[in-house]
Amino acid sequence: MTYIMNGICTHFGLKTCTIGVSLFIHTLTHSLWSLLISFGYRYFILFNASLLKQKHVLFTILLFYIPSFIQAVTYWTNFVDRSTIYPIAKRAYPEYNFDNEPGMLTGVTNLLSISALYAILHMTLPVTPVYIIIFILRRKIIKTLMKSHNLMSKETKAVHAQLLKALTIQAVIPVAAWAAVYVYVAMQFGLIRGVFFEHLIFSAVILMPVVSPITYLVYVRPYRLFLLRKFCRKCAPRVVEDINRTKFYTQYDYSTTRQQ
Repeated sequence: MTYIMNGICTHFGLKTCTIGVSLFIHTLTHSLWSLLISFGYRYFILFNASLLKQKHVLFTILLFYIPSFIQAVTYWTNFVDRSTIYPIAKRAYPEYNFDNEPGMLTGVTNLLSISALYAILHMTLPVTPVYIIIFILRRKIIKTLMKSHNLMSKETKAVHAQLLKALTIQAVIPVAAWAAVYVYVAMQFGLIRGVFFEHLIFSAVILMPVVSPITYLVYVRPYRLFLLRKFCRKCAPRVVEDINRTKFYTQYDYSTTRQQ
């Protein structure tokens, strides 16, 4: 697997670039776990909001971060220098002119090493099952909200309508990771190749951590109002928000949901 490093890291040496790439890739991978945690949290508070404590949320976040952390601290050790990867890259990609490449040439020569294999499996295997779980959670959340729809206040209905829109959009976001993984697998098996597909992998994956926070800023009212007040005060209505109005679920709606 060949990498061509560009940017500031090339001025600080191979180790700086490889550590940076390892950290970068692990954040992309972990964004999928973060999205799963988000859906799981939304589903859990529908039934056990009173039992959910801050320490439980923090513990869950840390627990899910362990696989990504292992990838971050181990994957960079697999990279080799230019002199080692050059003959392999030249043989595997004869159409490329590596001699005139201004970037730093490096890569991973042993994909079967424990840390390299772990990183590859961690980046590819969880995508499909996590995507399926997200859709299942989304369906259950929507089903639960619709059951208590007639018992909700007008304001809570509006909040839940925004939540459903956010859930729909966020459920589509992992498609980017799913597509990138299967493009990568197809390239590894030699089914497809080309510069377009090489760039498509990271271009597709990076959409997930970019788009996901935007959905929160658009559909979560407190975040949206905060941004409007900071950057567009004329656009933001002058309202004094009651804390109960900023919650996704009021105590009344929560109790009626449990009785269904």
